[in-house]
Amino acid sequence: MMPRHVSLISDEDRAILENKEALSGMIRKYLEFLYENTKQEYWFEVRILGLDGSVKRRMFRIKDIGRATNYIIREMNSDSRIKGIYVTINPAGGQKGGSFTNDDILEVINLPIDVDVFHNRAPSEVEVSAVKGAIKRAIQELFGKYNFRYMVVFSGFGFHVYLKVNPVEVGDRNWQAAFREVGRELADEFERVLKESIDPNYSHLVEDAVDKSVYNPSRIMRVAWTVNRRKIGGTIYEAVSKIVEISGANRLEIDELVKKKLREGITTREELHIENMGGTRLNSEEKDALVEALKKYYMPGRRHNLVLGFAAFAWHKGIRVEDTLEVVRRVYVETGDSDPWEDRERAVLDTYSATLKNYRSYLGKGTIWELNRALRSYYQRAMVKKKEEPSEYSVTSAQKVLSNDFDLLEWLIERTSDIIKEVDEKSGRVTYKVSFVVERAGKVETIVLKNTERTEKEKMFYALNEDFMAHFGVYIVDPLSIRKLNRQERSKFNDVLAKIMLDYYAFVTRNAKEIVIEEYEDVKNIFLDIIETEVLEIVKIDELNSISGDRVDELFRKRIMIYAENENRVYFDPHLLEYGAETRGFARTLAKFLHRIGVIDKKTWREVRRSKSLRNGRHVYLYYLISDRFFDFLEKENAIKPPIKTIDEYLDEQEYVDLDEIAGESVAA
Repeated sequence: MMPRHVSLISDEDRAILENKEALSGMIRKYLEFLYENTKQEYWFEVRILGLDGSVKRRMFRIKDIGRATNYIIREMNSDSRIKGIYVTINPAGGQKGGSFTNDDILEVINLPIDVDVFHNRAPSEVEVSAVKGAIKRAIQELFGKYNFRYMVVFSGFGFHVYLKVNPVEVGDRNWQAAFREVGRELADEFERVLKESIDPNYSHLVEDAVDKSVYNPSRIMRVAWTVNRRKIGGTIYEAVSKIVEISGANRLEIDELVKKKLREGITTREELHIENMGGTRLNSEEKDALVEALKKYYMPGRRHNLVLGFAAFAWHKGIRVEDTLEVVRRVYVETGDSDPWEDRERAVLDTYSATLKNYRSYLGKGTIWELNRALRSYYQRAMVKKKEEPSEYSVTSAQKVLSNDFDLLEWLIERTSDIIKEVDEKSGRVTYKVSFVVERAGKVETIVLKNTERTEKEKMFYALNEDFMAHFGVYIVDPLSIRKLNRQERSKFNDVLAKIMLDYYAFVTRNAKEIVIEEYEDVKNIFLDIIETEVLEIVKIDELNSISGDRVDELFRKRIMIYAENENRVYFDPHLLEYGAETRGFARTLAKFLHRIGVIDKKTWREVRRSKSLRNGRHVYLYYLISDRFFDFLEKENAIKPPIKTIDEYLDEQEYVDLDEIAGESVAA
């Protein structure tokens, strides 16, 4: 059964969403506020989350806010299954394959306050007005006398306050812990003032509404003037995020506050019993003990923070997310919690997916003591297992692989960080360059997987094992343990390896195909950006021979495409493709993509190239597209097509020397 859709978007806001020019201006205003106090060469990430849990991302330089805006609008309008569109609020150092992490962020320039008021239901206009007024009064009390610069955004289900700070370089983990503590204290103070500022009839709305966990440097926030879809019960509610207010001039000097926290000894050092990370499962007695401990503190007003704190605690102790969810689910059911289960589940999953966890700010000392007491037997079992780890020169032993105590396939997959597919153009032979991350060595290296026959998969593994020692100083499986196997064990071991490598090779090739699709998606978006932002207009002629090479050169220098109607071709300047030069192999991959969808009729640009002679003896080169398919492509992608003018309309607008006429006179002479 399909979920019911309910729109909370007003007619006024809908009119803005449907007006590309107005919408573009609104989104640019939001992005320009975020990045106004940092360098134009830095990068930010646009991340698109689907209702089905899918993630799509793309990186842009800050100087390319216009291109990012076009991308956001195009993606938002192309798919109604998008949950929301987000951006990193602090700048990073460069592009990468996955999402930006805290280690990628160069400096903090924004401090967010997330007031998630209506997370489990649709708000009324009266409630929104009451909370908005209270937020404005709280901002005035806390920031007004300092004239701090801030922006308030209504997300459709809550409010985001962005406080501008003077750029401060992101430091090590201790610095990040101190920064989080500064952010949490600001959130606590804001929540206190917010409760005092709101009409008592609506005070229940802001109880525990301020999120204290949004202070990692790589934090993403929802883009203003994008659609926010939230599933509540069996209904998908659709709202629009929009800017409420931008004001102030001064920026908070957060550097001194962080240094003060560091002097107070705020660090990431935790009194952890183990660093198990999922190797040992909870048994039923341990789960029962955790449920009973949590039920004592699971009461209205504390539930959300208790779940966040327990999830962070469990992550630190190496408890698997499945076990954590089971414990929280039992507490939820046995206490008769009336809030949606999806909210509790989201709190656990979001905590496990975040980079840093701070459970002490959510759990009191008494709660932590009881949780540790409930896990005494778990710690003992995990410590015993830890002592059985292989030597420092190997990840595991042959005996462990044979006994299924070590999931070698899972280990390989988890540490595969990048896959590059390469095809030899002459032989057609395919190889895969696979980048591995090995925490023990703290390095990332790329190793080539050769396309071996099915019966030789174990040989691939032995070569990989030696490569690991060469690159990381560690074997996957200790060779000495393999040599200790008898003949029967060795035969079984090779069979196991062959199966593992066959499955791993299938994983690599499957992901390589996905990477090719992602590459096509990437070059498609860059190509559309070029058409929308770099091409000023399209001039229509009958055929290419009806104008001179000098006229072509003039049009190209003015960033104009040429539509030869009788030839069913659109000609453009090859230099336009240089705008995608930052993406490796952009022009080559774009040609393959456009050929695949029929926009060009050959596989390479060289095959769809023509030239025109200039009066000075030089030549101007042109690439062409099949015009009807090109225009259909733009329409399908919901892209902005540059305005089309006839050659006569173009000439009438120019103060020009008639180059065609001069060329004709030269020929006649």
